[in-house]
Amino acid sequence: MRNKILKLLILTIAFLPLPVFAECTKEAENILKVKANSTSITYEHPGDNIFNIVFGDLAEGYYIEEFDHEIVLDYETENTAYSYTGGMTYTFYYYGSKTSECPETLLRVQNVSIPRYNVYSERAECEEYPDFDLCDKWYPGDLTDSSFETQLEYYQIKLANDVVEEEVVEEPTFFEKVKEKINNFIDKYVTNKNLSLLGFGLIIILGIYLMLRAKKRKKNRI
Repeated sequence: MRNKILKLLILTIAFLPLPVFAECTKEAENILKVKANSTSITYEHPGDNIFNIVFGDLAEGYYIEEFDHEIVLDYETENTAYSYTGGMTYTFYYYGSKTSECPETLLRVQNVSIPRYNVYSERAECEEYPDFDLCDKWYPGDLTDSSFETQLEYYQIKLANDVVEEEVVEEPTFFEKVKEKINNFIDKYVTNKNLSLLGFGLIIILGIYLMLRAKKRKKNRI
């Protein structure tokens, strides 16, 4: 009796459909890697120095995991990782999904650096001095009340020293005015042709003067 039951079990198992595991070919892995590498990232800033990381263009065939926050993301469930501190870098791992041809295959490792929000940008002084470096929303350095106020004082002194005094325009003297008018007259009326006529006229006048002077000397001798 036992032998009959055993044979029956063996026959039943033999005719059961066996699970088929798809082979993770290089081609299939590369297709999934292209999808993983096409994933984009944007940030949401709900307040203070806290950020949400939004993964765009998620596609079928892989999921994303971040171990510090125990985050698992995929295109069917969730695409946003919440409550990350700014100024830090987090590592996200991309794996083939269980239903893909490459289940649990590591496809990509992505380090995401989140900007630091500068809470000092909310101070009243930053409304008066919006160009002050330490008032930048995304200033990357470490600040304290003391360091902010000290640097602000330096900035205010620099602004005061950079004020340019208005230049005093002096009234030109009488001779400077006459000189300017002569130069303007020459520039406006004296051309090369005029200069030639002027020179010719001076020569004639000089000739007449010399002739008259010579005649005067001759009379005086007589």
